[in-house]
Amino acid sequence: MGDMIKIGPAGGISGNAWDEKGHTNIFRIFVSHDKTGIKSIQFQYAENGGLALSQKYGVDVGSNFDVIGPIGSKSGTTWDEKGHNKIVRIFISHDDEINSIQFQYAQNGTLVLSETHGSNDGCKFDVVKLNHPMEYISWISGHKSSNNSHLCSITFGTNNGEYGPFGKFTAHDKEFIFKLGEDRQFGGFHGTADNNSVKSIGVYLKPNTTLDNFSLNENWENVE
Repeated sequence: MGDMIKIGPAGGISGNAWDEKGHTNIFRIFVSHDKTGIKSIQFQYAENGGLALSQKYGVDVGSNFDVIGPIGSKSGTTWDEKGHNKIVRIFISHDDEINSIQFQYAQNGTLVLSETHGSNDGCKFDVVKLNHPMEYISWISGHKSSNNSHLCSITFGTNNGEYGPFGKFTAHDKEFIFKLGEDRQFGGFHGTADNNSVKSIGVYLKPNTTLDNFSLNENWENVE
């Protein structure tokens, strides 16, 4: 690799230095952020005919960027739907908050129901039906309560559209959004719940590890 001119860094000078010199063939950049600033950053780049993930710089330095969230309260019982990414239906009980959530997903040629996370005591009940296998989760958004005690609302986004919002929120509640990109990178949901409601929700990100699914622009070139 030829000589490079180093520019920056801009920002504070505290913390641990990190360096991705030579990783020029960037495919994706994963950024966690809020109103206070950039919380973490991670890169995916082409290397030796495949796709490699850098370390995650910022929060939880060194871990793979495969767990996002959960957002909301950490109270209640942890639930985990890792790997259940072929969602067919989502069942939501809600009122002034998200009372419960349940998933139906395809597995080994059959449809499987997850456990119900939370309580079906909400005054409203909705079913989200995805056009599996053509439709898949690409983002979720919602609001957590101002005192961080529960999940107020949630919206599910797919490559075809969006469903929701379910629940109810006010101007005092804090909005969140998890964008997973346009490719099939959704790896399942996780969160916490108690006997009354869903306390928090997060997603698993499953980045592609091969170049097979990418259509490279004809002007793309490998920088040596």
